[in-house]
Amino acid sequence: MESNQLKTLNVDWLGNCPTCDREEHVVSTSEGNKDYLYEDDAVKCWCGQTGVIETDGEGHAWCNWDDKDKIGCCIKINDQSLFLVLGLFLHDHH
Repeated sequence: MESNQLKTLNVDWLGNCPTCDREEHVVSTSEGNKDYLYEDDAVKCWCGQTGVIETDGEGHAWCNWDDKDKIGCCIKINDQSLFLVLGLFLHDHH
């Protein structure tokens, strides 16, 4: 019988954290391993920044970071990582 308990992995291929620029992050997953992550696995950087894993069903995974000012994601394709950061500037219009 297989256990669905969460395990914690240190992963260094999700790109840099949009908050602190660190490359290694902690991923909580019930089925994943250091090389293969699953949709909705939780990601947390050492600085406290959080995000979730998204996948495309073809073996590609990336992190969508929970950050109000930036959206960052990393895509792993054929063992190569591509990290994208989009800066969003939110203005308060009163």
